[in-house]
Amino acid sequence: MNNTKLFALALMLLCITAGVLRFWDIVISFLVAAVAAYLLNPLVELVMRRTGARRGLAVVLALSLVAVVLGFILSMTVPSLIDQISGLIVDLQAYASNFDDLVYTVTSYLARLHVPENVIQYVGDLLAQSDSYIMSLALSILSSAVGLSLQIFDLIIGVILVVYFMLDGPKLIESFIAFLPPALGSKVAHVFSEANRIAKKYIKSRFIISGCMAAAVFIGLRLFGIKYALVFAIMSFFLDFIPYFGSLIGSIIEIFYALITGGLSLALGVAAYVIIVQQIEGNILAPKIEGNATGIHPLTVLFALLAAQQIFGPLGMLISTPLAAILKIIFMEIYAYIVSDDDAPAPTESSVPEGEQNG
Repeated sequence: MNNTKLFALALMLLCITAGVLRFWDIVISFLVAAVAAYLLNPLVELVMRRTGARRGLAVVLALSLVAVVLGFILSMTVPSLIDQISGLIVDLQAYASNFDDLVYTVTSYLARLHVPENVIQYVGDLLAQSDSYIMSLALSILSSAVGLSLQIFDLIIGVILVVYFMLDGPKLIESFIAFLPPALGSKVAHVFSEANRIAKKYIKSRFIISGCMAAAVFIGLRLFGIKYALVFAIMSFFLDFIPYFGSLIGSIIEIFYALITGGLSLALGVAAYVIIVQQIEGNILAPKIEGNATGIHPLTVLFALLAAQQIFGPLGMLISTPLAAILKIIFMEIYAYIVSDDDAPAPTESSVPEGEQNG
């Protein structure tokens, strides 16, 4: 590649990078729509296989089915959920004024157990400080959930983007691969195939695990008499997608609510229950269902979690693990290309397994 071509390539990459940074919010909207279309694509393919319909009709049928199912679910749950969220916010604000009494109850209980005075003082200070942090976090999560449902215009634009990606997504990928040189196109097709395999495996396993976690939280909190169990269960479902920290954040909020509404005994009961549930999830359920879904080191997962949160915000925490796995595949392919022998024959289409070509 001569200097003129290298300069043109560098200039093109610089312009693309500048454009992405300048219109970052729009890029995020397109990425979210692309992810939603990817999640719905298996349903479209199922409709195509069962009915023999073309992709356009299959997209319409799939979206209609999703709309009917979501409409039914939302009509059954949203009114109750909104009432519970509103009531929970009011209760949190009302009970927060009594938090000093709860701190005194806890420190008095520790004193009866003959805990050293400096430890009691530390626990009291920690509880006093945690009040504002936990309240702020809980109210932020609940307010975000309410605010998200009110962004009607963004939702309409998002639906339009999802439809376009569902209709032309496979063609866009095929056109992109065909645009590349054959050797590079083969590698990119392999990356897409591996990314598709890992993403499907991860999403399927996380939906099962998080669904079981949400069901356990709902049943347990209902048995403890907590009337906002549905809100906490839904919150646990989404937070459980965040590696390591998600279930912990949900548990802290649940224990805190039990403490301010039912006192120390209820909080201890809820704490014991969520700890048992998390141990079952982490040591039995997750290893059995998920296995080594992404094949990346826990330290890499933590770094990806923090980096994705900084770049994409809270949404990034939900996709950090599969995103890290996909980036690992890309970097491994780039590294293999760099260290490969320049005189080695370029891989042909036939060298790529048929399943990967279609992926």
